[in-house]
Amino acid sequence: MIRNAAALLMLAGAFNFNCAVLSSERRVLTAALDEHMAPESPVARAAFAPVAMPIGLSALILDGVIINPILHVPDSVDNANFVFEDVPFTGVGEILVFPMRLITYPVIFVGSMLFYAMVPFG
Repeated sequence: MIRNAAALLMLAGAFNFNCAVLSSERRVLTAALDEHMAPESPVARAAFAPVAMPIGLSALILDGVIINPILHVPDSVDNANFVFEDVPFTGVGEILVFPMRLITYPVIFVGSMLFYAMVPFG
């Protein structure tokens, strides 16, 4: 149980403590919380800190593990679609290449999605 919690915390940390997630334009949920829910006065900020810290940490985890990768799915699909571009083979050659395309597409898609989620560019 403790190992699972530690592994989950490390996974969340791997996604949340990278450059892409810490750049402000990629934190959609956290930016919305800061814009709409942050109190103005320092006294109110101090009073709500015990509630705001877990909510903010949850927002960072959701931004890093769920929302940020979902936002990059279209870019990853565009990157992985080159696998299905036409090859100069015809007939039997195309039949031989198709299984490799089926194997390669998910690998490139997942790798591209992880890259876009972790590296701030684009």
